[in-house]
Amino acid sequence: FAQKMSEQDFNLNLQSFESFKLTRVLNAGKEMVSLLGSFPPQDGKEADGTSAVVLLKRRKIEENEIPALSSGETQLTLDVQNTCYGFYKAVNLTLPQHFDATVIQPAKQWHIDKYSKQPKILFRETPELYDAITKPYIASHPATDIGWLHQIL
Repeated sequence: FAQKMSEQDFNLNLQSFESFKLTRVLNAGKEMVSLLGSFPPQDGKEADGTSAVVLLKRRKIEENEIPALSSGETQLTLDVQNTCYGFYKAVNLTLPQHFDATVIQPAKQWHIDKYSKQPKILFRETPELYDAITKPYIASHPATDIGWLHQIL
């Protein structure tokens, strides 16, 4: 469960994106931008992983605003931390709107894949397809990987 925490409890102790090194934009939507990058080690400690995924959420984000939003001009206030997720309230000194920022650190490959631009595919699953394809696929994964799935079924 998520817990309220102060900035010093978060492993990166982020107060801005000043130290964030942008590698690439994973996806740039109208209301959310996902970025791949890294933060340097802090306080002499090696980071628990070099990759970080940063999600910026706001009513409308223009692509030309991404450098400013992910810069040292953005001040962060930690709201909640949950495992590798840090949820922040953010304000950029040069742009008018406040926004939300989520930092996933360390980011695993599946985080990167999840927040990368994906092709949209629509298919209709029948009971026969579920029994023949989906159910065996689910059964092939360890229970620890799909516990969330059983909670919603």
